[in-house]
Amino acid sequence: MAELLNHQHCRVCDRATSFGDITCADHKEEYEKTQKKRKRTVLMFYVGSAVLVIVLAKQLLDGLV
Repeated sequence: MAELLNHQHCRVCDRATSFGDITCADHKEEYEKTQKKRKRTVLMFYVGSAVLVIVLAKQLLDGLV
């Protein structure tokens, strides 16, 4: 039985890449741009959620007093 070399697949195009590489060389910039956008979106979600919780808590506490 042939032995398989350790490798991974590109997360964009699914081509085989060397072990430890997330993407192939052709898609590295595209993947990094997508990850940066995803991180910004997640951060905005958490900030928005925190603001919503603070506003709702303030309204609830003002209603109790």
